[in-house]
Amino acid sequence: MRVQISGTAQLAVFIRAVDKDFNVTEELLDLNPLKGTTRGVDIFEGVQASLQKTGIEDFSKCVSLCTDGAPSMIGCHNGLITKVRELQPNFIAVHCIIHQENLSAKIINMDHVNSVVVKTINYIRLRGLNHREFQEFLRHLDSQSEDVVYFTEVRWLSRASTLQRFWLLLDEIILFLKLKRKEAQELCEPLWRMEFVFLNDISQKLSQLNVRLQGQDKLVHDLFKQLRTFERDLQLYEQSLREEKVNHFPTHKSVFNGNNEILDSYAQKWQYFERRFPLILQSSEVSKVR
Repeated sequence: MRVQISGTAQLAVFIRAVDKDFNVTEELLDLNPLKGTTRGVDIFEGVQASLQKTGIEDFSKCVSLCTDGAPSMIGCHNGLITKVRELQPNFIAVHCIIHQENLSAKIINMDHVNSVVVKTINYIRLRGLNHREFQEFLRHLDSQSEDVVYFTEVRWLSRASTLQRFWLLLDEIILFLKLKRKEAQELCEPLWRMEFVFLNDISQKLSQLNVRLQGQDKLVHDLFKQLRTFERDLQLYEQSLREEKVNHFPTHKSVFNGNNEILDSYAQKWQYFERRFPLILQSSEVSKVR
């Protein structure tokens, strides 16, 4: 569910169906505006209306329902899951695997790095004159990239693109800010840069995982296999950092100055992430068995 600039929430309903010949069809069923409240009962009525548009009168053939685990979805009294169970008691409720991975990634708290990037990009892009001058500045320097990329919280995957582009243009950004007499001290600090490139490498790896988890015709055992592979990768990344190796972190490798204490702190961050990640795997295993 997303909210437009006008303030109207849009409920996107996707469906996966299997016909009598076992052909699987999955597509966007309907986009339903919720002009009032967005409680569980409102979402339930919106989903029900979308189904009725396509000739599906009830939830009797509903086998499973995947949500993001928000209270309006899973609330025990008026949540969407509860309302559907009143009509179809035996269906399976699943918490979206990609959303769980997103929540797990937030345990790596590096907001002090990301906030500087977002603030700098907003300074460049939110003001029309600054943005035009910056683009002309890049063209004058024959830069390899034409512009910085916005970071959008609701589109979590955008962080990988935002950070990677920011890294490619970091020197140009610092020079542009100095020309505009804008403070750029944090961007020049070696410690901030080290943390920035580490966050960039983390985001690239998580983005790659997210892409592998998306797309049509993906069954739960396919997703589970990808998660298991990434779990083993997590162990490899942590061990590599503890052994003072940065070969698996290409951006970090380009600026690594031999500070072993930094690597140890990064290994701890991977360890925290690894502790949370098995919760996704356990949930996936339950779905797989059922």
